[in-house]
Amino acid sequence: MSFRKDKVESKFIRIAQEHEIVLDYLEKLKSMLNLAPRDRLQKLREMLPVFKSDMRHHFQIEERFLFPAALLAMPSVELVDRVLMLQKEHGYTERDMDILEKMVENEPEETEAIFQLMSDIIEDTERHAKIEMDDIFPKMDADKKCQKIISGIILEP
Repeated sequence: MSFRKDKVESKFIRIAQEHEIVLDYLEKLKSMLNLAPRDRLQKLREMLPVFKSDMRHHFQIEERFLFPAALLAMPSVELVDRVLMLQKEHGYTERDMDILEKMVENEPEETEAIFQLMSDIIEDTERHAKIEMDDIFPKMDADKKCQKIISGIILEP
């Protein structure tokens, strides 16, 4: 039985750390805004593939584990609307990261469009994470039924 408990605790720790990973990326991206355009473009070329992959993984965790648990444990029209909005934003962010990656690959020099899209991704992701961390996740954390559902999802084979 302790193995299962350890498995749940380690998964909760991993899920909780997901937003820390996202916030670390945002800090790195924001610090890049202060670099010279050529340096910024090079750093972006290096970082973007890993950032995209980690963000997609993060979205999958939320959409596979966290959002379903919240909706099952605390069903309301308001929460359904909020989760649908967040999932839609995940899609917009993925689209914007794909566009940014193509722009970065195809442009020898940074353009205003690259800088603006990079800035927009940072701003949109910060706003998105704030909604999750300040509104949805604290409610989930306080809800025993939600915790039980998440444990059940995590322990599924």
